[in-house]
Amino acid sequence: MLLFNEDPGYEYIARPNQDIVRLDNRISYNAQSMRSKPLGQNDSCTIIGFGDSVINGGTLTDQDDLATTILEDSLGNNIRMLNVSAGSWGPDNCAGYLKQYGDFHAKLFVLVVSSHDAHDNMQFEKIVGRHPSDPDK
Repeated sequence: MLLFNEDPGYEYIARPNQDIVRLDNRISYNAQSMRSKPLGQNDSCTIIGFGDSVINGGTLTDQDDLATTILEDSLGNNIRMLNVSAGSWGPDNCAGYLKQYGDFHAKLFVLVVSSHDAHDNMQFEKIVGRHPSDPDK
């Protein structure tokens, strides 16, 4: 089961360092809670994709089928396409993550949010551990 953490800077995010299989789909989060492979010292260029469930894919999308994974695999040459996202995240959540963790020396930022999340302002309502789709244990 994918587990989540609350965060005072951007509400909630998947816990770091998770690699699970659910409904035959592999779901992985690296040490920075990105739905991406671990960061490496040989990464030559970084692109960060921020967003909501559209870019995150949720548990119904296998890691290899994510747009960010497909793009990263097609770019080669140690170019990274990082996936910083969570369901229902809006621009405020993305900005909070960026403020807390920095830009990872990214050369390009891509924001992908659905129309109903594009104007979503953080409410800091308690959902982690209280809503069935955001368990904490």
